[in-house]
Amino acid sequence: MHFLNRGLSHGAMSVVVPVSAVTGVALAVVCGVLLGDRPTTVAWLGIVLSVPALWMVCGGGTDGGGGVPDGLLASAGVALQHIALARADAAGGLWPVASGRVAAVLVLLPAAA
Repeated sequence: MHFLNRGLSHGAMSVVVPVSAVTGVALAVVCGVLLGDRPTTVAWLGIVLSVPALWMVCGGGTDGGGGVPDGLLASAGVALQHIALARADAAGGLWPVASGRVAAVLVLLPAAA
C-alpha cells in the first residue's frame, strides 16, 4: 500500500493503479504456474489481452512514466497477497485475510510515523 500511495502522489491514477493491478496478477499467475497450476486457454487469453488493455487504459504512455516504478513495486505486494491467499486452506475462513491485514498494518506503521 505504501508504494501504491507513493505512486499515486507522483503519477496519474490511470497509470499507477492498472500497472500495479495487472502486473500483480501476472506475477501471481507466473508463480502459480511454477507451483504446478495450469490455467485454461481462456485464462491465458485474458492474460495476453490484459497487456494491450493496460496500455490503452494508461493512455498509451502519455504520462511520461510518473508513478510507474512505484506501481511495479506495489504489484509485488499484490502478487504476494494473492499467492498467500491461494495457498491458505479454505477451512481457515477469514483468518488468512485478517492476518494479512494485520501484517500489512505492522509493516506500514513505521512509515506512517
